[in-house]
Amino acid sequence: MIMSYVYIRKSQDRLFCSVSDFLSSAKLFLDHNGARTFKNILPNNCDVESTSLALHIQKLEKAFHSTVNECRRRHTFSRQMEYAEDHPVLTLFTTWEPSLEKSFVHNCTLRNWSSFIPKVNLVLFTNNSNLKKEALQYGWSVLPIIHHVEGVPVLKHMFQTVISTFNSTYYGFSNSDILFIDNLLDSLHTVNREYKDKNVFLTGRRTNIPHLSLKEVVSYDNIRKAASERGELFVVASEDYFITTSRFPWNTIPDFVIGRPAYDNWLVGFARCHFYTVIDITSTVLACHQTTKAGNKEGSKHKTLTSYNHALLVKLGLSTNYGAGFVICPEKKTYYNLCGDIEVMDRPINSFPKYCSCKTW
Repeated sequence: MIMSYVYIRKSQDRLFCSVSDFLSSAKLFLDHNGARTFKNILPNNCDVESTSLALHIQKLEKAFHSTVNECRRRHTFSRQMEYAEDHPVLTLFTTWEPSLEKSFVHNCTLRNWSSFIPKVNLVLFTNNSNLKKEALQYGWSVLPIIHHVEGVPVLKHMFQTVISTFNSTYYGFSNSDILFIDNLLDSLHTVNREYKDKNVFLTGRRTNIPHLSLKEVVSYDNIRKAASERGELFVVASEDYFITTSRFPWNTIPDFVIGRPAYDNWLVGFARCHFYTVIDITSTVLACHQTTKAGNKEGSKHKTLTSYNHALLVKLGLSTNYGAGFVICPEKKTYYNLCGDIEVMDRPINSFPKYCSCKTW
């Protein structure tokens, strides 16, 4: 929009307004919230008396005002949608084993997730009485682990249990060392508005943040600041959380155990290649991994069941094309528009790597 105004010549051979002039003036116009006209902000070397330039300035100001009005309309609509909710938007669950090394991390998770109550149902799966007591103190619900392999919980049975127990729009699992901020709910509201009756599957990449302090985790703003200062987006081959509707066919999913390789990519690949609406919400959901001395690849360092999920797929004769489930493969993704609101867009067709192909599914 701005570029079309830049190359307006006062004469045949002299450019009298540079790109920098227009960009600087546009910023000042927005900073002053319209109190100063764009015409008055432009530097003296711009011929504001030119009929052609005056017309372009008028169109530019109109475009700004139109954008502001659209933002107001969207924000009003978003508030109305939020007020209309009569039940939690999400049931979010996790599980962990008692661990002195990770007790601080898990306490931070209990504290952070509890900030979403009552808009989110929180569930901890555990058979440990001490963990149960701690979770209940933070307002969580606690359910027993019934289906497991050598003590490691089976994911699909936890999903089936929370779906049958709690009423919410979406149901999600996250690894126990992941923290979220308010843009998780904002993203879910957008997805619900645009895909209300569709069977969606949401996932995203995490941001690794080493040595988070208690002062940082107690505030969304502090978490956001820590992420911007020392956070690092993790690899596209790793997904730490999954959010679905109650209609996702968990009964058809293999008995994957959590915290071990392969199941995350397989789930995303399954959903994509069986034509569910899969959305990568990385760009609008800050999912922070509390990185400890164990590093960022704990799932591959377990001494037991390391190859269990892969071996299960081979035994069942199912696809092991894990690349189709990398987080850059979903056909849709969320983003922030000019209003600062979250929207969903289609990924460009030419942006998909070859490994995203569903041919082997």
